[in-house]
Amino acid sequence: MIDIKKNSKLTYLLPEAEWPGQPELFQSATSLANSEGIGFVYLASGQGLRDLMRTCPPHFIARHPEGRVIVLSAARNGRPRNPEDGFANRDYAIEEQAREWMHLDLPEEAHVGWNIWLREQVAEWLDIPKEPSDEVQAIGSLVKLTDPSNVAALFLTGRSPSIKKVVDALDRIKRAYRLQIGGKVGDRRDKVLSPLDALLAADKPNEELYRAVAGALEHVVEGVAIPRRFSDVKPDALPRVLILGPSGSGKSVVVNYLARRTSPQGSEITHRPQMRVPLPSFSKNEQLMEFELFGYMRGSYTDARPNGSPGVLMSHLGGIVFLDEIGEATPALQAKLLAFLDDYRVTPRGWYGKGIYCPLMLVAATNRPIDLWAAQYEQDENAGHGRFRHDLYQRFTHIIRLPGLDERKEDLPELVDGLLQLDWINAGQRITGITHSALKALSDIDFSQGNFRALQNKLQQACQRASCRRSKIIQVFDLVF
Repeated sequence: MIDIKKNSKLTYLLPEAEWPGQPELFQSATSLANSEGIGFVYLASGQGLRDLMRTCPPHFIARHPEGRVIVLSAARNGRPRNPEDGFANRDYAIEEQAREWMHLDLPEEAHVGWNIWLREQVAEWLDIPKEPSDEVQAIGSLVKLTDPSNVAALFLTGRSPSIKKVVDALDRIKRAYRLQIGGKVGDRRDKVLSPLDALLAADKPNEELYRAVAGALEHVVEGVAIPRRFSDVKPDALPRVLILGPSGSGKSVVVNYLARRTSPQGSEITHRPQMRVPLPSFSKNEQLMEFELFGYMRGSYTDARPNGSPGVLMSHLGGIVFLDEIGEATPALQAKLLAFLDDYRVTPRGWYGKGIYCPLMLVAATNRPIDLWAAQYEQDENAGHGRFRHDLYQRFTHIIRLPGLDERKEDLPELVDGLLQLDWINAGQRITGITHSALKALSDIDFSQGNFRALQNKLQQACQRASCRRSKIIQVFDLVF
């Protein structure tokens, strides 16, 4: 047994008496433990790691809170394996997060000798440099996130001309919308939704309640920088935004930026109300999509709620509705959206009077080439499934083309710096830097298939790999290619 008092770097090694009939294996493990500063645990057949660890002397836990441990499971000697035992041992090892574990099933005989066999098994695991050999970019040296929840601020930060062009266009959209929609939107929306809920819950269409809704649209809040009535908003002046870009390029992040208030007061929320509507989810049920978007009165169809529903559009009056994957919109839905964008009026199912005015910002996004489809549709209206109406495409007043990450390689150091400040990527902020060679390796990756999302995944995996080897620095070999 290794003398722990003489070599405090070593983890507790079970005494030779508990390695029955394996003197060569014991000596080989002892030699490897001495040279590499690791520990070994030998599990006899049917023995569990959790129970064994409970019987270890207190100094195993108290004197050595961190370390690398190899678990050797005894050979079966012809007996059948119980796979649950192996996974139970792994489950316990996962709970012991302060250590890094490796599990090895011993063969009945090591023909090359136990010393060679052990070293072959752990060679890759142990052959890891302790410190980086090149320069390190410290986290927080280029970007400092004061609000980690505001990923849009990070994503839209950069020196590349393509992303600056996008940000300038988004600022123009936000300014135009703010001037049209005015301030204190939440208070005015509540004034409208109250009589609207009563209208939709009525047994039959009620003109008096409709007039109450119309009157609420005339409500204005005084004492704000931009006093507005919903009824005064000009439909043609409302920005209609289409975001085109490859998968993972950050379309949802851009929508969050559009929804972010320009200058909220201390008591106000920081974002305008927004709702993402994933259109593919409704591709097989167009009627349900109609109900969800435009609302319905009670009793208007079989599964209608007892009090009806105002729908997504009216619920986000003065806010933002995000139609994700609009390239998957069916011809029927495209026709309804076209009609809505003509006058911004909503007609809930079951209501047969004049539509209810609903000014808001409609944002749509897709990674499909709907600009090309729209051009084809203009030439042939019977282009069929998978095409996009040219007249609907023309309704969008602002078309934002998001660059892929391959077009923003010069922004990579700042993007990486900011992403590594997010706890869901760098858990507990254990990683404090990344080597320049690792950054170079990232810049050489083709991100065309995953873009921003792929970068997040690679950094998250790299953080986990670096943490497993107890390093605070991401190096090239931590990246999964």
